[in-house]
Amino acid sequence: ESPPHHNAHVSLYVTNNNVELSDMAGGFEYVDPIGVLEVSPTIGSGHGGTLVTVRLDVRQENLYTSCSFGAQVVTATRVTSSILQCVSPAHAVGVVETLLGGDGINFDPTGFSFRFMDAPSLQSIFPSVGPTKGGTHISVVGVHFVERMQCKFGSYGMSDATFLSTSLVKCRAPQIAVPLSVSISLLYNANDSSDDSLDFDYHPPARISQFIPAFGHESGGGLVTVLGSGFLKSR
Repeated sequence: ESPPHHNAHVSLYVTNNNVELSDMAGGFEYVDPIGVLEVSPTIGSGHGGTLVTVRLDVRQENLYTSCSFGAQVVTATRVTSSILQCVSPAHAVGVVETLLGGDGINFDPTGFSFRFMDAPSLQSIFPSVGPTKGGTHISVVGVHFVERMQCKFGSYGMSDATFLSTSLVKCRAPQIAVPLSVSISLLYNANDSSDDSLDFDYHPPARISQFIPAFGHESGGGLVTVLGSGFLKSR
């Protein structure tokens, strides 16, 4: 076990009698303690595959070559001298400590934990149609929902999801240019989305040109005919 020492490159010897030293086999380098500014994201699917970025506050040239999620070690890819990326392994649901290593034996804690979770799954949305002008408030029902998710409307935009429970969030549909059907999915970190999606149909805004008659009895019950465009059949 190495003794405490300031940042330096030192010689490493072995002694059998506390008097005579072995020939030096190589040098040992003391480095500054790891300083991690950010680990992002800190949540991912238990299936693994989440790209995790680690940002250091100092340049650690070639010092760290692996990430550890609990006891599971994966290879780190160096993006810059102060940024590493690792892909999370498959892991049971739960929270683990994240560490960085360079020799496969010693690992330094990052100070950040990582949560493995069941990926969100969508079951239904209401309403499932809305105007191209956007603004429709959509209730999304499913399982394994978490806070700070986003609703993704195919490649046409995203909106923040209002978290109500682990089985219900609400989203606001963005505006699009033309009527079409898009797939709604839920992003639960910067990289990963729900295992499934549901269709939301955009249609032209409904417009009224005329209604007949224009008056009726205060007791109600009169039949009114409404003319216009953009009307849909009831679902």
